[in-house]
Amino acid sequence: MIHYQIVYLQGSTTGLLGALFADCSRQRTGVHHALCRDSDSVIIELLLAALLKLVFTIYTCTVKVPGGILIPSLAIGGMFGRAVGLAMQYIVAHSTEAQIFSECRDISTCITPGVYAIVGAASVLGGVSRTTVSLVVIMFEITGGLEYVLPVMTAVMVSKWVGDAFGKDSIYDEVIALRGYPYLDHKAELPHTEKKAKDIMTTAKLELLGLHGNTVVSLKSVLGRSACQGFPVVTDPADMIVVGYITRRVLQRTMDMMDESSSDGRSLLDDSPDVSELDLRPWFDMTPVQVDELTPMDRVLDMFFALGLRYMLVTRLGRLVGIITKKDLLVHVRRLCH
Repeated sequence: MIHYQIVYLQGSTTGLLGALFADCSRQRTGVHHALCRDSDSVIIELLLAALLKLVFTIYTCTVKVPGGILIPSLAIGGMFGRAVGLAMQYIVAHSTEAQIFSECRDISTCITPGVYAIVGAASVLGGVSRTTVSLVVIMFEITGGLEYVLPVMTAVMVSKWVGDAFGKDSIYDEVIALRGYPYLDHKAELPHTEKKAKDIMTTAKLELLGLHGNTVVSLKSVLGRSACQGFPVVTDPADMIVVGYITRRVLQRTMDMMDESSSDGRSLLDDSPDVSELDLRPWFDMTPVQVDELTPMDRVLDMFFALGLRYMLVTRLGRLVGIITKKDLLVHVRRLCH
């Protein structure tokens, strides 16, 4: 509704981009007609439309609705660039005697606002996404003009340098960090650290399961009181010898299967659920990734990156002493980077 009040934002964004990139020698219809009006107010209207689009894009790019940011970024940059091109066109038209514009005296069309729109669109998208070569190729495919590659390349590099001065991460990395998603960027350059696995492991998240003595009732109790996403399985809580690891999802599915079998009259247990022991070996992972507590953090990071791990058990002489989850590692990585 708000967009419809501005002529440039009434139609589709792709149609707006086509009008912004085009020159005024073509047939003027719709948005293209509004852009090619012989009026100084077009510059102000474009700047206001770009600012409004920018505000709404900032608001919508982080909501859980697929609104996209690539095309809006191109549109914002295109409107700013077109406004700059029109301003340059006005300056040249009223300063023909200036020496700097001497080359334009014998040329009917010295300034093409559409080219400024292309450069502006590439620069804004480059600053948002921090892409370089691929963005230049995309802009070349969109415009089909090889002569625009050099100014687009220059604009993209400058926008990336300016963006990197405020932060190295792109908008996508920032949204991931804002949402708290456990994502490890394998391309990140991390400083060397002398810390060991024991320095970032946690014991608060450990909810152990014994290899023997588990019943359906006791396992449901564990699921009910604990929010852990996985449970190390040890021979005995006193020995702490690791024999496996079972995720919360697998354990919950096992409990559901037991309930379904009991309701159908074909129970998989020999006795009632509160006294019959349940053997978890068919369901848990018998080869969880384990490291010694003195393992260097650099090696731990390499293992998480290479194997795509979500957790890692930490042992001392084969006995469980802690666990490192991906979220724990992310906290450590952020501290290293800052």
